[in-house]
Amino acid sequence: MDIVSVYDHVVRNRFHKFLSCTSFELLFVEAMPIRDAVDLARFLVEATIGFVKFSVARPKTVGGSIAIAAITKHEGFQWVQRQNGFSTSRI
Repeated sequence: MDIVSVYDHVVRNRFHKFLSCTSFELLFVEAMPIRDAVDLARFLVEATIGFVKFSVARPKTVGGSIAIAAITKHEGFQWVQRQNGFSTSRI
């Protein structure tokens, strides 16, 4: 085996061990109410902003105001929160 093959084997083995001892939980369901989906989207963006803010090694590529839109089959595209921070929808 060459060094690349050994490295690849070690990385794959560690990744599989990590996955086997880590439990993942779905944060959404197919029939999630639109309000919950909007709240989840906002939470995930805010959590990412906070994570990057306090991360030492990562470049600060996330931040600023948050714009959220909902797209539904019957109502189409609707802004929920625009760049200026004001809500523009009933959702």
